[in-house]
Amino acid sequence: MRYLLLLVLPLALGCATRYPENTVTKMGTPRPALAPDCELTLITQSDSWPGGKYDSYESVGMVNIYAKSTNADPSDPDVKKELKPRACALGGELIAVLSSTGLHNRYGKSLEGRQITFQVLAKKTSQETKY
Repeated sequence: MRYLLLLVLPLALGCATRYPENTVTKMGTPRPALAPDCELTLITQSDSWPGGKYDSYESVGMVNIYAKSTNADPSDPDVKKELKPRACALGGELIAVLSSTGLHNRYGKSLEGRQITFQVLAKKTSQETKY
């Protein structure tokens, strides 16, 4: 019985999948953090490109949110609850969805859940050097 347990235990632990944690990646000039419940506007990524409606904004970071539902989308309350304080801490004013993918284990089997990556944007700061 002991030997059977020694054979089965590594297999069971190897097949167990740990869900990833929500992550934040900072980039560009640091911004002062805003209140955790600050107002964020969801835009399309192309709106922030040169000539777009929000081309006066720049990326200040990315936030990866791991939702428990496979059908989760940016408007889900659970996604908003996780996203908002992280994006506001970066000083974000706008958010855009970069990707939205289902979760899989290391063998390609689908898991319940979804990863949504958001770009966080804030008004551009002046790049002028003053003497």
